[in-house]
Amino acid sequence: MRRIGVIGSGAWATTAAKILAENGHSVIQCCHRIDYVNAIQTLHENILSLPGIKLPLGITASLNIEDLEAVDSWVICIPSKFLDTLLPLRPIYRGQSIISLIKGLPEHSDIQSVSDYIQANLGCDDLAVLSGPNLALELANQKPGASVIAAHHAHLCRHFQHLFSRPYFRIYTSDDRCGVELGGVLKNVYAVAAGIADGLRLGTNAKSALMTRALSEMVRIGVTVGANPTTFYGLSGIGDLMATAYSQSSRNWQCGFNLAQTSHIDRNDRGIAEGARTALLLNSRLQGLDVPILSAVATVLTGEATVTSVMTQLMQRELKSE
Repeated sequence: MRRIGVIGSGAWATTAAKILAENGHSVIQCCHRIDYVNAIQTLHENILSLPGIKLPLGITASLNIEDLEAVDSWVICIPSKFLDTLLPLRPIYRGQSIISLIKGLPEHSDIQSVSDYIQANLGCDDLAVLSGPNLALELANQKPGASVIAAHHAHLCRHFQHLFSRPYFRIYTSDDRCGVELGGVLKNVYAVAAGIADGLRLGTNAKSALMTRALSEMVRIGVTVGANPTTFYGLSGIGDLMATAYSQSSRNWQCGFNLAQTSHIDRNDRGIAEGARTALLLNSRLQGLDVPILSAVATVLTGEATVTSVMTQLMQRELKSE
C-alpha cells in the first residue's frame, strides 16, 4: 500500500483519488476550501464537484498542505490558471514522485508546459503526465476507459501505471511527455470549436471535417515544439479529442456551444474552460504558424469576430491539397 497525496478538489481530482483508493492506497486529498473537506470527510462524497459518487473510506480530505510531506507520491490536478498555488509546496517537497493530470498551460510565456513549470518550481528531476479520454464522471462510475502516462524515465511511467490501473481503467505508457501533455492541452481548444459547430447546427459532415483538420493542426503545433507526431494519433491526441468534442458533459464543448448561442464568455469566471484559456495564450505565441481553427476560436473569444463569420472564413480559405 502506498501513501498518495492528491492536490485538487475538482471532479477529475476526486475521481483520481477514488481510483487510487480502490487500489488499496491511502489517499490524502488536499482541498482548497473547508466545505470540500467537510463533505468528503463526513459524507464520503464530493457533493460540490462529483455529486452522487460515493468515495472509498481510504480517502482523507485536508486543508493542510504539510500533510503532503508524509506521502510517497503527489498527484497534481488543479486548473492551470492556479498553478502559482503550488509554490508553497516547494519547502515540503522531499523527492516524492509526481504526476500531473493538468490539461492546460502556464500563464508565463517563457515556460512552455505545466510539467516544465512544476519541475522548475518544485525542483523535481522528472515527473509524469497522464492524459487521454478520461471524462471524470464516466470513470467515477467505473465505465471502461484508457489513458497514457508519459515521463522521461521509464521507471516513473511504470510506477504510476501500477498505481492507476484498474479493471475498468487501462493505462499505457509513453516516452513522449511533450506530445502526451500537449495533446491533452490542444484538444480542449478544438472541443470549443466542436461546441461552436454544434451550437450553429452545422451538421455531422461539417463537424467531422472540422475535427479532422483540428487533428492536423495539433500535429503541426506538436512538431514545432519537438513532440513525436504519431503521439497525436493515440489516446492523448485523437482519443481525447473525440471524447471532449463529442461529449455534451465536456466543459470545453459547453463553452463553444454557449459561444454559438450567446457570443459571450466571462473570462474572469473561476471555472472558465481550459480550452478558452489555451486558445488565447497560444494564439499570441504561435505567430506565423498556420493554425486557422485555433486562431478562429481565439478571435471569437476576444470578440474580434462572430462565430458565423469565422466559419465562413474557414470555408473560404485558399484551396489546396490535403
